Amino acid sequence: MLVEDDGGLWTPAISDVTPVEPCQLPGRSRDDGIDRGYLQRANERANEEALIMKRVLLVGVGVLLALAGVIFALQGAGVIGGSAMSGVTVWAVIGPVIAVAGLAMVAVGLRRGIAS
Repeated sequence: MLVEDDGGLWTPAISDVTPVEPCQLPGRSRDDGIDRGYLQRANERANEEALIMKRVLLVGVGVLLALAGVIFALQGAGVIGGSAMSGVTVWAVIGPVIAVAGLAMVAVGLRRGIAS
């Protein structure tokens, strides 16, 4: 039903206008078929994959660092020859320190509740 306003314009009667929620698009119901849980599950899966990658990276770098530390220590002790580090006592001290740092990284990477 149309009613005439003060300016002579015809407008629909207020009783004929259907209220629409501001966040809702016309013609769409609130249950639009999108699985909102899917986004949450995808986010959780991405977080889990990032955690696994952090662990693998920590373990891999830790193993390489520990291996380098052992090699440095053996070269410093004169067991492995053929380099400028062979027989130099400094490397016999620095090598085990580096190896322990690498083992610490491996331990952190293998720990179940890694901090993110």
